[in-house]
Amino acid sequence: MRIGSLLSIGGVLYVVCQLHKRGPARTIPAGMSSVEFHLRELKRQRDNLQTVWRWYMRPMIPGIVVFDIALAMKHPWGPLVCLSLMAAILVATSVFVYMLNQWGARKLQREIEDLSELLYDR
Repeated sequence: MRIGSLLSIGGVLYVVCQLHKRGPARTIPAGMSSVEFHLRELKRQRDNLQTVWRWYMRPMIPGIVVFDIALAMKHPWGPLVCLSLMAAILVATSVFVYMLNQWGARKLQREIEDLSELLYDR
């Protein structure tokens, strides 16, 4: 359980660093219109959502799996039943989070297309 906890802490620290790197608000560069800047920021947000598996979800999996295995070994239902249940919950949650982020990315893509049409099809 300790190893799983340490792996989870490492995963959380990695995600926090990624959020700090990917997430902060940017300032408008000189010579760029606010509409162009907004379009660029929408694309950045879309790209972050499309790659959420790589930088947000995947780093968390090892700690969760190791912790779950350790927990299952001590569970009164037996390791196989407990591990199967926890694996099903992990997979279902991961699929839900992934799909939710892909939905958000598609929504941003539509907004990008609408804004691009207004900006470039004058």
